[in-house]
Amino acid sequence: MAKPTDAKRASSESAVLEPGSAILFGDAGTGRRGPRPPTAKTILVQLHHKVQTFEGIGRHLVLVTQSELLDYLRANFAFDHVAQARAGDAMQFHAYCFEQRNGAYTVGLESRLSTDADGVGTCLGLKAEPRIEAERIVAQLERKLSTATLLRIG
Repeated sequence: MAKPTDAKRASSESAVLEPGSAILFGDAGTGRRGPRPPTAKTILVQLHHKVQTFEGIGRHLVLVTQSELLDYLRANFAFDHVAQARAGDAMQFHAYCFEQRNGAYTVGLESRLSTDADGVGTCLGLKAEPRIEAERIVAQLERKLSTATLLRIG
């Protein structure tokens, strides 16, 4: 496995997430046999649904995973448009390598990539979908709340 250069690692580690960003940790069955294909597709489908909401409220969704999963996604899905991480993109992919050095195991940031909600759909081969409006989400949540769980002030 290729090791990141010091310059690449330094630039990757300087990123700071905004408060309210969500971080998902996933191994997707990675290991000696690699990720399982249905699991990888399921992860992308779930990310596609979630990142639309995060993009709508101006937050980031970060998938933190082993580099093997990201390599698998790049090889088996349309990842050509997914580029080096940019602050404005709602979907962030952070890939870490797990290695044994001098008898000790180390974890190091290998790469950071990003895209927007439409980009995650492109990874799956989907066409752009209309965005879910924040008011619609709030309305759905309010319908599910009972009067006993509502906060009353005064």
